[in-house]
Amino acid sequence: MMLPTFEDALRSFGDFLVSQNFDRDVGWVFKEDVTVRGRGTPWLRAPLPAENALLVRGLYDVAARQGSGIELSVYCKVGRLAYCSAFVPRDEEEAANRMVRGLKMTVPTRVREARLCGQGLGAGLRFVLAGRVRSDWVLDEMHSRQEIRAKLGVNGLRA
Repeated sequence: MMLPTFEDALRSFGDFLVSQNFDRDVGWVFKEDVTVRGRGTPWLRAPLPAENALLVRGLYDVAARQGSGIELSVYCKVGRLAYCSAFVPRDEEEAANRMVRGLKMTVPTRVREARLCGQGLGAGLRFVLAGRVRSDWVLDEMHSRQEIRAKLGVNGLRA
């Protein structure tokens, strides 16, 4: 299955987000950027690493080369800004189970409002203390930066 160029995919995803009452811009999140607490409120590290957008681009390129398809999904929001993840299935079975073929764009029926943790020792401590005391299947299936770096064969990317 052929994917559109990354730029065209981002444009389409932006249009999709606007149609769902979000801003066009997104924050890309990976497993390390999110913790879930209490009633399911996501806490996000802020600011997000600039590397996240580069890793999404790399992941998209991997999906295009493999012909495996990619899912761009809204995970949570802060106001009208969507925080999103990118997912590439490991194999045909996982692609079939998640119905990923080509470019798939999703928004959950109820998008959770997230809270941001800033920088510094106090914010880092709040993020750690927020801890993950609740199961979150979407977060469980989200890629980690380390996993994507390994897939791309890099230690880190710079913006």
